[in-house]
Amino acid sequence: MLLVHARRTGVVPEQHRSRIFNVRTPHSVNTFLVDGRVAGTWRYADGEVRLEPFELENYLHLGAPDSADMVVTFRNMHDLMVQNVHGEESDHFLMAFLRNAYQVLKPGGILGIVSHRANPDMPLWKCFHLARLPQPFLIHAAEEAGFKFGGASEINANPKDTRAKPVFWFPPALSKASGDQAHYKALGEADNMTLRFIKPGAPAR
Repeated sequence: MLLVHARRTGVVPEQHRSRIFNVRTPHSVNTFLVDGRVAGTWRYADGEVRLEPFELENYLHLGAPDSADMVVTFRNMHDLMVQNVHGEESDHFLMAFLRNAYQVLKPGGILGIVSHRANPDMPLWKCFHLARLPQPFLIHAAEEAGFKFGGASEINANPKDTRAKPVFWFPPALSKASGDQAHYKALGEADNMTLRFIKPGAPAR
């Protein structure tokens, strides 16, 4: 279905126009529609079509405000980072998750994160292509969402991991792309950070 509007904003949301039309060269990127409006971009890579929605409706809604004692997430924060067709990375969905976690937690509630760790000086775009994120970046993002950093543990760390290779080369995935599955099996699982954050405020009595 395609709707026709007198104003372009009826089809293309103005806040996302720059993600569709390249201002440096006269071309636009591939887009897909939802209910007659441009809802995101798409590209063909590695034998599959990859969609990059502008907004994911209710995707990160975790529950009613101040209703949970704890939110925990394991080894998936890098999945909330995206890169558009112009090669620009965005933490939009990662911040949406953190803000929703902050909202759903009661005062004094805990956010626990286990995430694949990158070296702190590695460029961000390279990090999440390796399925990793730098620990200082993730701490800063959570603090931006309102959390207080409550400490880190090295219980899931692996000092044998140089943090320079994709995590799927390590167990349990042991991708053949590594070229040496036995080597990575001997190293063990990839290095992970374990972080604790607190929503400020005294717990309700």
